[in-house]
Amino acid sequence: MIAEGDSITPARSFAEHHTNPEFFGWIWVVISIDPATLTTKNVNQCARFLGTS
Repeated sequence: MIAEGDSITPARSFAEHHTNPEFFGWIWVVISIDPATLTTKNVNQCARFLGTS
């Protein structure tokens, strides 16, 4: 988003996002990540997988 010049949406609860009509039909996934295991390499790989890089 930032790379495209957009601003980051303020944090909201899952319930607020889930009931937002703008996100109707989206698939929601909740994951747990241990920050101690993050490296630049796996963050970049995840971004490429998600199509955000």
